Amino acid sequence: MIMNLALFLAKLAPDCLGVSCTWCDFFQFAQKIINFLMYNIAFPLAVVFIIYGGITMMLNSGNPGKLQESQGIIWSAIIGIAIMLSAWVILNTFFGLMTGGIGWPWDTIQC
Repeated sequence: MIMNLALFLAKLAPDCLGVSCTWCDFFQFAQKIINFLMYNIAFPLAVVFIIYGGITMMLNSGNPGKLQESQGIIWSAIIGIAIMLSAWVILNTFFGLMTGGIGWPWDTIQC
């Protein structure tokens, strides 16, 4: 368990060493954290809420109030994904512009 945590933290750690860090390294570090939060927390959580909304929709199909509540859960998860992806595109574009231009692939910061 501790070894897995060490490998995980090593993937998130900046590529520079101490004093030699630049703003570009800071933006790469921020991008790694944002990507981790998006791929490992936000997407799975949205999928769980969509599944939960679908299950409650199936179980409470006779009750119009619960049906509307289930649809609200599903739509909230979908809107949350849309907002998250929009923020991700804006931040990655900003990070790319702050570090000297956007290359290919556009979502990777190249120092």
